[in-house]
Amino acid sequence: MPPILLFLGQALVLIALPFAIWTIPVIRRAMPLVVVQIVTGVALGPSLFGRLAPDTAALLLPAGSLASLSGLSSLAVLLFAFLTGLHLDLGEIVRQGRTFLAVGLASMLVPLLAGIGFAAWILGVMPGLPGPQASGATFAIGIGLCFGVTALPVLGAILRETGLIRTELGRTALGYAALNDVLLWVLTAALLATLGAPGKGISTFATLLVLSTAYFAVMVLVVKPVLARLFQQAAARSGGLHDAHMALAVAVLLASALATEALGLHYLIGAFAAGVVMPRSVAAWLTARLEVVTVVVLMPFFFIVTGLKVSFDPTSQPVLVFFLLSTVIAMAGKVLGTAVAARMAGRPWTEALRLGSLMQCKGLMEVIILTILRDAGVISDICFSALILVALVTTALTVPMATAGLRRGARFQPAAAPIPIQPTE
Repeated sequence: MPPILLFLGQALVLIALPFAIWTIPVIRRAMPLVVVQIVTGVALGPSLFGRLAPDTAALLLPAGSLASLSGLSSLAVLLFAFLTGLHLDLGEIVRQGRTFLAVGLASMLVPLLAGIGFAAWILGVMPGLPGPQASGATFAIGIGLCFGVTALPVLGAILRETGLIRTELGRTALGYAALNDVLLWVLTAALLATLGAPGKGISTFATLLVLSTAYFAVMVLVVKPVLARLFQQAAARSGGLHDAHMALAVAVLLASALATEALGLHYLIGAFAAGVVMPRSVAAWLTARLEVVTVVVLMPFFFIVTGLKVSFDPTSQPVLVFFLLSTVIAMAGKVLGTAVAARMAGRPWTEALRLGSLMQCKGLMEVIILTILRDAGVISDICFSALILVALVTTALTVPMATAGLRRGARFQPAAAPIPIQPTE
């Protein structure tokens, strides 16, 4: 088959099939489009489609065509990390006060510690879970990060589609998710810096840590105000933002990603940081122009490349046990860590538990973190495959868990002052 014909056929399947499935009313009410896209990507890989129809799978996704798909996959996840940064307002998080910060930190740290403890135990049972570059400590921290994830963009989509975004509880959950994302990327950067100097001594690690800290300081203290001034002057001269301003933003994105990759961190750390330092008014303009193309058109290529790496054997009892235990511990750590802290802050148990249910939505952010950890050699392919399924299960359960009380007649009371963090789908 000619390469261009093959590529167009692949693109048609990857983009149209998830959307067609999502238009089924019962599925659309149960989960956002991104979850269907992830499931489709995994289903088209060796775990399902490759197992049931290997000849057809080889025809649609031959090994020689994966290079072009990988390029689009990298572009998609780069832009998505940038969009995630655009949705964060660090100043707004700080202004929420100590109670907000305490509950938000608990919602991240409790599942993180639960994951670290679980990983330390499971190492003795399944020694094949760590990747080739991982020590026991780095593997445990990596699992902890996966358990602590909350997917800000997917949670925003769920809140909007269920109507919970109009409630005080929904907006608070979105604020906690934003704080979780900040902590997630900072801790991931620290873990990757540790991996950047294996066997090279404390001085090399210290150098990486100093350079990484200097990079983030320059981004926040220098790049951010310079960008604000540049965009303000450009908008004043031309009467608004235009294509040239998009080129400037993308140049900053690519330069930031290049810098973190050169430092030994992942390029997605730089993409996320570039989004965070964009001026808030420009962030809204950029999001409106990049989001739909990234999420609907480009991200399916990332999901299929990820899905082709997922090989889950349901007949393997150890892997199945690891998947089930990971699902239970990740959900329990996230729900209880958030709910107990929220209850101590004065919320009734019903609201506290709904907050915890919303916060255990892992979605695409977990897939991205797992991809980073797999590429860095922290987790093995078996561990990667099982935790991808954990991300799917926890995200799919978010809506029924969070809205169970509503179906019994309970209603949230909307608040007058929303948290100005805009959700994405």
